[in-house]
Amino acid sequence: MIDKIKNIILKKDKKIEIFISHWNEEKLLAEWLKKFLIEENDSVSCFCSSRDIEIGEWRKRIEEKARETNIALLMLSPFSKANEWILYESGIVYGANKNNLIVPVLFGGAKI
Repeated sequence: MIDKIKNIILKKDKKIEIFISHWNEEKLLAEWLKKFLIEENDSVSCFCSSRDIEIGEWRKRIEEKARETNIALLMLSPFSKANEWILYESGIVYGANKNNLIVPVLFGGAKI
């Protein structure tokens, strides 16, 4: 799986759309990850639902971004693993395009 992710992200000739799903309480880490990925490859575009959505348009915007994405990163900590929102967003991303790569990003001692 790591090789598949590297191959997608390192392709500089193709626009890469990354959907970062996270618990709102951990948005600073998600925003740091977004900044890091964009700085590493200028063909990467990242979407963070806690930052990139206006109030009242969340469902439409998430569905739109889910259709555009290549990779979904699910930010999972011991606290966020039980968060239904991350499961909801991952379901939307998978349903929008079954070829999307959905990757759990474990941190803070989280285990699968």
